[in-house]
Amino acid sequence: MVYFWTTTVVYLLLCCICSGYATNSTCKWRLYDDLGLDVRSLDDGANYAAHLPDISDSNGCQMACCARDDCQLAILGTPADDGVAECFLVSCMKDGNDVCRLQPSSQFKVFRKMASPAQSAGTCTECCRSPRQVGPCKAAMPRFYYDISTQSCKSFIYGGCRGNSNNFESQEECESACRNVTGTDMETVDPAVLPKQTSDDFDEMCHAAPKTGPCRASLRHYFYNSSTGSCQTFIYGGCQGNKNNYATAEMCQATCNGKGTPSPRRPADVTPMVPAGKEHCLMASDPGRCRAAFSMFYYDSKTSSCHQFIYGGCGGNANRFSSLEECMDTCSVQDGQYNEHGATRDRWTPAFFLVATVGIISAVLLVGLILISVRKFKMTHVPLDDKEILLSEEELVEGHTSLGDTA
Repeated sequence: MVYFWTTTVVYLLLCCICSGYATNSTCKWRLYDDLGLDVRSLDDGANYAAHLPDISDSNGCQMACCARDDCQLAILGTPADDGVAECFLVSCMKDGNDVCRLQPSSQFKVFRKMASPAQSAGTCTECCRSPRQVGPCKAAMPRFYYDISTQSCKSFIYGGCRGNSNNFESQEECESACRNVTGTDMETVDPAVLPKQTSDDFDEMCHAAPKTGPCRASLRHYFYNSSTGSCQTFIYGGCQGNKNNYATAEMCQATCNGKGTPSPRRPADVTPMVPAGKEHCLMASDPGRCRAAFSMFYYDSKTSSCHQFIYGGCGGNANRFSSLEECMDTCSVQDGQYNEHGATRDRWTPAFFLVATVGIISAVLLVGLILISVRKFKMTHVPLDDKEILLSEEELVEGHTSLGDTA
């Protein structure tokens, strides 16, 4: 009898559990094999929602995560050396942003929960107005975001961490969540209320050369070219750029077409000079997104010199030259030869100075020899004192004869 009731209770519990899992088994997942959670995610605000050591299979771990609204990652792995798989549920959201980042690990498999269109549609009005955000990590995940200015979904490359909610796995998911959402981009600034700028601010936001940054995204942004007085496109990597970086041409023009307030700290820097039509010489060096290693040269407008850098083999920008001479000939406004650092120099080369020095020394020696020769010549023709005159024998005989006659 006890066995019967025990079996019945266990069976009912299993039915309830299976029913609960079935109710929440509609989640879609993206698998990241041989990856684990980067512990820095916990510092950024992620936390372990649950540790389920009794669940050792992928389906069970996924269903456990699917049943919880605060779970975005289902991680199955063997943290210990005994080979027993365990399930970890992770909450990744912090202030509306997904802060989970992954790192290589052969002990884990990560299943990332994909937001369903039904969930997204009801909760994403504000996230659809958020600007596209790549994040600082260097992964390359194809995603979609809603561009409220065109009211359409567009593709972009997500770095893998610290994005925002305007980030969808597919175009269909994006369109389902954000269709008919209108309003103003949360990043857009009304030109009429732009803050007053000092000359220092204006230099940083409108005079600085465009900077791609070290990340590997490929975002078409705008920078203000102070040489031409216009906003131009460049490729932004997604992180660690500078202030001369705008998502739209309108933002760029609104910021840089005004005049800055004079700064009491220092005068505005002189705009770097490059030949007309060579504005790409103002761009920062860009290694590109590939992983090759080609030795190239780029022009540094701040120092007016060319420097070597490693080019990855694809992407990048036009500030890239195969030789130092080509770089300086293209971008430098000065004439002359180049030294090993790429700086221009005059035609007074070390060889010239060496030849000149040897010539001067030779001239000094020659003059010295001439002076010595002249001195010797003069000495041979100077009349000697009477006491120093040597008389010949005939003159001595004549002298003695004269003395005898006198006597």
